Amino acid sequence: MRKLILFMLVVLIALPAYAGLDLKDLKLNGHYRLRGYYVQNVDSLNTNNDLNRFYRQRIWLGTEANVAENVLFNVTLELEKEWGKANGTAATPTANLVSGYVKFSKLFDKELALTIGRQAYQLNKNNFVVWDSANGLDGMRLNYVSGDYDADVLYLKVNADASAVDGDLDDVEFYGVVGNYKGFKGHKLQGYVLFDRDANANNESYLKRYIGIRGEGDIQAVEGLSYVAEYINLGGDTGVVNEVDYKSSLIYLSVAYMFKDMKSLKLVADYLVASGDNDNTDNKEKAFQFSSFSQNAGTVNLEGNFNFDSGMDAYFNQRGTYSNLRALGIGLSFKPADKWFVGTKYSVLKQDKVAAGADKKLGNNFDLCAKYDLGKNYCVTAGYSMFDPKENYVPNGEKTEVLAAEFRINF
Repeated sequence: MRKLILFMLVVLIALPAYAGLDLKDLKLNGHYRLRGYYVQNVDSLNTNNDLNRFYRQRIWLGTEANVAENVLFNVTLELEKEWGKANGTAATPTANLVSGYVKFSKLFDKELALTIGRQAYQLNKNNFVVWDSANGLDGMRLNYVSGDYDADVLYLKVNADASAVDGDLDDVEFYGVVGNYKGFKGHKLQGYVLFDRDANANNESYLKRYIGIRGEGDIQAVEGLSYVAEYINLGGDTGVVNEVDYKSSLIYLSVAYMFKDMKSLKLVADYLVASGDNDNTDNKEKAFQFSSFSQNAGTVNLEGNFNFDSGMDAYFNQRGTYSNLRALGIGLSFKPADKWFVGTKYSVLKQDKVAAGADKKLGNNFDLCAKYDLGKNYCVTAGYSMFDPKENYVPNGEKTEVLAAEFRINF
């Protein structure tokens, strides 16, 4: 497969010389990124002091071209190497196909486009349900645009069974419809119905159904004031014998105010509620769960979490989920100079559901990030994130601290 991908890349680059394509139809893109991490877990009883230092280097090289009228071809390869981590890494860099798709535009002479192949998809910038920009998702996306409306019809796959011995029984499938409306000045409304199906060789599978509505935009009555509001209802069932029904929800609210005459100072306050479940005796799962496409730390972006790879991830790494959570955060960002950006945020976390008499407090999360633009296409970023949990929630009250830095060049 790797040889085939490289062959396709070479052929596409050579096409202008042999097929008469205009060079302006061919675009090369990508980036180089080097990150260094300093991660420390310390418990309050001083019985554990784990320190982990490691580096991660990533190179993306992509090319795209209009190989025919209204037909776009895209291939992006990734070469990544990680070293210095305590748990060990591969001796040689890994090469992956990030994207490889064909996009057909103007179908039936309408604003209708069909994308087939491995592609990235992001539902919205908070990414509570589906997001992928680094691994690629195999499938199809049908997009329609008409004035202030646009809609996506999705069918995507992940973790396909490589052996294919039992067909697609082990595939994870994600499908549904997403609609957006921009007809209200300064506002965007989004609605979606999406299904997450995870099967296995025993012909049993769970099917999660996400129904969401989201609004974001500027509050016209107050210049500089903006908002984000999203509600997600999770239904479906586990699909196993004596199945359990999913009955949960997530609510996210954010308000930001920009002082345009004060170094672009921006204040942010947000509130997240992800439902929990403290009754294991019924056949209802009331703890909110992310989809198969959003289970990895780093995929959820809350307003004001400016760190590039930390943010609420320190909390996520301790829990493995955002379920059963109430989080209140306050943050700010500003630009002290033209090339500088600085942001910080503090969040208080509590459990949504607990047994009678139990302590709801989870802990606190603090983030700090700074970015300096060295030039038009390259920059340096550094960040610090800390999650300090309560002892009665995380074993020994283990605190996680992440200090990281990044050098990036886009080309």
